[in-house]
Amino acid sequence: MEQNVHDNEAVETPNRNGARESIFFGANLTFTTTGEKLAVRVRNISSGGMMVDCTIGGAIGDVVIADVKNVGKVRGRIAWAVPPRMGIAFDHTINASLARVKV
Repeated sequence: MEQNVHDNEAVETPNRNGARESIFFGANLTFTTTGEKLAVRVRNISSGGMMVDCTIGGAIGDVVIADVKNVGKVRGRIAWAVPPRMGIAFDHTINASLARVKV
C-alpha cells in the first residue's frame, strides 16, 4: 500500500457541523476491495469528509482511497449514498483548505 495513505483503523468521524469548503473539482476514488477506480466531482470538502457527484455508487461502509488535489491520498468509508451523490467520511482529518490552493 502507498506510504501517504492513512491505513490505520477507522477513527470516530469528526463533527459533521465543521466548516466545509464548497468547491468543484475532480478527484479519484479507488475501492480497496475491488481495485475499481472511479472519477468523481467533489462538491464540498471538510476536514472529516467530502460529498461527491459520481456515476457509479458504492455501498455504505465500502472503504475507498480518495486522491484529492493538493491533499494527496486519504482513506475513508462511504457514509451515505443517494445517487448521483455520496458522502465519504475520512478515517483521519485533513486540511481541507489545501484543496482550494491553485497548483
